[in-house]
Amino acid sequence: ATGSAPRHLQIPQPLEVAPGVDAEYPFLYQPGDQDNLYVISRETMECVEVYYIGHKRGTIVVPPVMVGGCLMVVENAGPDFCYIHVVACDKEGRNLVMAQEPIRLQGQVLTRPADTSHKVLFVTDQRALELFEVEGSEDGSNPVVSAERQNATREDPIISYTMLGSGDNIWVAND
Repeated sequence: ATGSAPRHLQIPQPLEVAPGVDAEYPFLYQPGDQDNLYVISRETMECVEVYYIGHKRGTIVVPPVMVGGCLMVVENAGPDFCYIHVVACDKEGRNLVMAQEPIRLQGQVLTRPADTSHKVLFVTDQRALELFEVEGSEDGSNPVVSAERQNATREDPIISYTMLGSGDNIWVAND
């Protein structure tokens, strides 16, 4: 009624994309406009952790996705490629650490990836598709592995939307 927000948080840089959210963890995973990822308590709106990704201004355009305890942050690092940063968290959803080297895809990711509890599907503006499975490895390295790949089939950018169906069905919609 007064226009006053009961909870708010001041972030020291612009926010250009929505936060990543996972029902299992009580946090928002909010990419800043550059360099940092903020871990914010949904209950108190307190920033409880800052994780350095090192991305440049404006290169993150889709919210992070949490799959199997790994937060995946897409950085459109160049005009024709992107990196998927794989960040692991503890059982409470905090104490972020790099889980493996960033994964490079052809093209830029412009739409939110489709995900299930242990799979995530990325599509780029060059129609490159990559389905990843999140598996815990015995030594803790490389928890995200490629399950299916289609190389880029288009040079002119196109926006595509994805969905993971039941079983092994993958749906992609574009022009």
